[in-house]
Amino acid sequence: MTDTSGEQRREANPDGCDGGGDDAAPDPLQPGIGEWPKRSTGPADYIVNHWRGDLSLAKSYWLNTFLLSLPFIFMLNSLESLAHTVRSVEQTALFFWIFAALIALTFPLTAWQLIGTWRSATKRKINTGKGGWSLVAKVLMVFGWLQLSAGIVQIANDWPAYREIASYTLGLNPMGNYTVTVIDGGSGVAVRGVIARGVVDDVRSALGRAEEPFYVQLESEGGRIGVGDSLNRLIRDRSLATLVRSKCYSACTLAFLGGQSRILGEGGVIGFHQARSGLDDSPTVRTMEMSADALQRTIMREAGVGDWFIDQAMDTPSERMWTPRVEVLAEGGVITHKLSNGELQLVQ
Repeated sequence: MTDTSGEQRREANPDGCDGGGDDAAPDPLQPGIGEWPKRSTGPADYIVNHWRGDLSLAKSYWLNTFLLSLPFIFMLNSLESLAHTVRSVEQTALFFWIFAALIALTFPLTAWQLIGTWRSATKRKINTGKGGWSLVAKVLMVFGWLQLSAGIVQIANDWPAYREIASYTLGLNPMGNYTVTVIDGGSGVAVRGVIARGVVDDVRSALGRAEEPFYVQLESEGGRIGVGDSLNRLIRDRSLATLVRSKCYSACTLAFLGGQSRILGEGGVIGFHQARSGLDDSPTVRTMEMSADALQRTIMREAGVGDWFIDQAMDTPSERMWTPRVEVLAEGGVITHKLSNGELQLVQ
C-alpha cells in the first residue's frame, strides 16, 4: 500500500508549510481572535494601537474620540468669536496661523479617531461576541464621517475667502502701488496710492526721518480696511494731524479719522461706502464684509463721528461712493478744520 496523503497535503500546500504554522504573520489591521484589547507601552504605541483598533471600545470612543474632540471644538468656536475682534495686521496674522494650524491638525486627527474606533468596534464584536455597542459606535462613526465631509465641502466652498486672508497675511496680494514721502521740509509725510500692507511701516519710517512732523497728507482711493485702521492708530498715537487736498476714499477715510486735527483742503473730497471683498458671494465672505463694516463703525465712533453720519456712510453700497459736502462733514464730526484761500479755519 502506498501512502498518498503526504503528497496530497504537499500539493494542497505547495509552499510546503502547514497553514496553521507559526510562520504566517497575522495582519494587525485585520480583525481576528487574539489578545484584545492590547496594553500600550508608551504614547507612540498607544497611538498605533488605537489606529489598529487594539484598544477597548470604551477607551477608543469616550477618551480618544469624544473627550479629545472637546478642546478642538472649543478652540474653533472661540476663534470664530475672536474673528470679529481682530483689527491690526499683526492680530490678523496671528489669527490666521492659529486657525490654519488647527485645521491642519483637526482633519488627520478626526480620521485617526474615526478609523480607530470603527476597527475597535469590529474587534470587540469578534472577540466578545457582543454586537450592541459595537453597532452603536459604528453608527456614530458614520455620522462623524458625514460631519467631516461637510467640513471639507465648506472649506472648499470658502476657499477663495481663506486664500484672500492668507494672501493678506503673507503680503502676497498688495492690491496696488503706493508711495510714502517726507514733504514740507520735514513737517509732513505724504501717502499716495493704495492703502496696502507695508504702508504703516513705511509711514513710521518716514516719520523717523522727518525733522518735526506734525501732519500726514493722504491721497488714496482706498485699500485694506485693516491697514487703514493700523494707520489710524499710528497717527493717533503720534498725535498728528491729517490733511486731504484731493481725494480720500474708503479705507483712506479710516486713516484720516486718526488725526488729532482733521483738515480738508480746497478741492478735497472724502468718500464712504460699505466694505467690498471682491470675492464671490458666500456665507464666509458675507461674514468678512460684515465684520469689516463693524470695524468701520467702531473707528468712526472712536473718532467722535455722529451716529447719523455713520449710518448714512454704512448704508451706501460698496459699488457706490458717498461724498458729503464740507458742511455735512463738519456737522458729522469728520473734519475739524478746512483750508480756505490758504487759511486754516475751524469748522466746529
